[in-house]
Amino acid sequence: MGDTIIILGVIAVYLVFVLFIGAVAGRGRNDSAEEYITASRSLGFICMYFLMGGAIFSAFAYLGGPG
Repeated sequence: MGDTIIILGVIAVYLVFVLFIGAVAGRGRNDSAEEYITASRSLGFICMYFLMGGAIFSAFAYLGGPG
């Protein structure tokens, strides 16, 4: 019983920390489709390459793999 409370406490602290980091990172951003999709075209080629590759492979695994 005591271990469960410790584990839930660690998870709660982690989730609050991640929420805080996300809130700080989102300040001062535009609320537009261009900002959401391409980060206002401020990402470099390498970063965009890996983001698009991850999107393609995850879509294949979700939609094409089981078929």
